[in-house]
Amino acid sequence: MFFVGAALEAFLVAPAMLISGRFVSGLGSGVAIVVSPMYLTEIAPVKSRDSLNLLSQLAIVLGIMVSELMGYFFKSGSLWRNVFGFGMVVGILQAVLLHFAVESPNFYFISNKQDEAENALRKLRGCHNVNAELNSWTAKLAIGSAYLPSDKELNGSNGAKKTRGGANHYSILTIFTKSKY
Repeated sequence: MFFVGAALEAFLVAPAMLISGRFVSGLGSGVAIVVSPMYLTEIAPVKSRDSLNLLSQLAIVLGIMVSELMGYFFKSGSLWRNVFGFGMVVGILQAVLLHFAVESPNFYFISNKQDEAENALRKLRGCHNVNAELNSWTAKLAIGSAYLPSDKELNGSNGAKKTRGGANHYSILTIFTKSKY
């Protein structure tokens, strides 16, 4: 999305291209602002999650500062297109680096893919023995599910949908209408 939006903006020949480029870039930025902290939280060790997400927010602020400085220095003539050209470079860089990103071990774990979760965690942690961390996830999952009412307590499967992993997902309406919550 970043590359497409920046390309529409850099090579615009009509105002509609600028509007559509800004829309696509904004959509990509919105997705990135939501997905990045979630991904970082899922892959980071518990003790460094706050620091990693703080660095993510710092990178956002520094990116805004760099784009403002580029806008200031490239404001004359047709140099403003260089700002969007730089956005295209960033988009290409992100697309290339995405292939080196590790799938979330937490996602694999919740999806009952233990082997994949263990392999992803080994790759992220850089060590072979990750059983202690996986065992802590199992314990947390057991503790967390103890706080959710069972289907029987909710008078059958009222409002609950079974996922592929076997977990129940309740609608917001079920949570507000059932007294067990």
